Amino acid sequence: MSLSIGSRWLLVLFIIAIALGVTIDSTAAKEVEEFNKFADVYLQDTNPHYDSIYKVANAGIMGGFNNEIFNPNKPVTRGELAAILTRVFDIKEVANKNLKLNDVDENHWAYEYVLLVLEEGIMEPKTPYEFKLEEHVTKETVIHALSDLNKVKEEASKAEVTRGEMAYLIDIWYKDVKKEPLNMPKLIEPYDKDVLLTEGFVYALLSKYSPSNKVLTTKALADILVEEIDLTYDNYLYYRYQINDTAHLNILKMYSEGILETDANGNVFPNKELTRKEAIEIIGKLSNPITPERPKYIERNHVPILMYHEINPLPKNGPTGLYVSQNNFKKQLDALKEEGYSTITMDQLYNHWEHNVAIPPKPIVLTFDDGYRSHYNFVSVELSKRGMTGTFYIITSMVDIDDIRTTNRLKEMHEEGMEIGSHTVTHIDARHSSKAKIAKEYKESKEYLEKAVGSEIKHFCYPIGGVTSYAKKVLKDLGYKTAVRTTYGKATKSQGMYDLRRIRIDYYDSIRGFLNKIK
Repeated sequence: MSLSIGSRWLLVLFIIAIALGVTIDSTAAKEVEEFNKFADVYLQDTNPHYDSIYKVANAGIMGGFNNEIFNPNKPVTRGELAAILTRVFDIKEVANKNLKLNDVDENHWAYEYVLLVLEEGIMEPKTPYEFKLEEHVTKETVIHALSDLNKVKEEASKAEVTRGEMAYLIDIWYKDVKKEPLNMPKLIEPYDKDVLLTEGFVYALLSKYSPSNKVLTTKALADILVEEIDLTYDNYLYYRYQINDTAHLNILKMYSEGILETDANGNVFPNKELTRKEAIEIIGKLSNPITPERPKYIERNHVPILMYHEINPLPKNGPTGLYVSQNNFKKQLDALKEEGYSTITMDQLYNHWEHNVAIPPKPIVLTFDDGYRSHYNFVSVELSKRGMTGTFYIITSMVDIDDIRTTNRLKEMHEEGMEIGSHTVTHIDARHSSKAKIAKEYKESKEYLEKAVGSEIKHFCYPIGGVTSYAKKVLKDLGYKTAVRTTYGKATKSQGMYDLRRIRIDYYDSIRGFLNKIK
């Protein structure tokens, strides 16, 4: 076999290299190691210590709490610092194993690390007999331990150091002091697109703990995340009309704050079971929200408030003004959506007229009197699935009388974005009731409903449309903001907040007739 001139030279170089003890890497450079991303250190632009975390983790100096979670925002404890420093300074043997500390048991995971740093003088006990394993360390303590860290010495402070900051300080120490910069690994995405989010996983992302493996939906994730933020905009109800498949309060809050978004059709899919990757992207917006445009105030008057009662078939010889069939009701809701109407609550209407708070275009209020079973298990469901809301005026003596009309369901309806209002305890007509009876029922119904839903009850409906000057005074004194009656017509601010008119919907209204009533 004959070799070309080029091949002969390569062979000569290879023999010389072997003779000199030199290893030739066929790739001409050491291949960068691969490292799985942590679920809570996912986006580079939202993690200030992104590179440092992966460098120290790849070097084995700091690890995650498991293969998925690093907890960058968790404060470093003295026990954790002891373990970290033994790896940084490569301390492996303990000469004096007789050292006794009252708060460090020999079976504790950090025991050996504590002995190592104490013997080397890198750390000291907090008291002669206590190390204080769980006490959070300060930046001053870390910089003192990492001697000659001149680059950040001027930043030394009593502030607690997080795990992300700890990674950064170690990264700087290796580069500036040890002169052996840590390598950035090649990061890979460890999550299969079909791996579902669990409650325990999301709490770990938030540096909290939960053992639950319950699979989470968009709605359930919103319930958790709403506890993690301070609302920056209190008119979040405005955005209900931009979401087509839910009116859930916490989803509205998350949308208003730029944490949740809709798809091109205005859907957020509240009951969708999220994958871990989807959840990570949502949680990433906590520090990088996409805030929707804030509305401008435009005065809107002559607002239709629709009056419904039972949504079920009309009984023989039943009053047509108190019934609407379920099929017609669904058609009416769809017609409102198609015509561009935006359902709002009485609270939104009040705040618009009294405090110049913006409401959506073509506002309309849907009210439901008495608290029929159909309100609990049909009406509220149909409204919610369309991203619509309604105001339910409840007779409190009719709550918890069966397995449908329950206080628990009322609370759920409130959380789903429905507004709950009072319709007295026993449906009394103020025109034929004593002052004592009026005051008692208006007060007791309000207190009952507030306890049931966990929120202030501000709105009232006069049973049978009965209203007196005394009734209005009691409402005002008790803190109610509005009251509606049965008098026909659109509501206007000039009517007064305790005399608002409504439009009754009849069983035999056609869709054209229905829309003509509210134009």
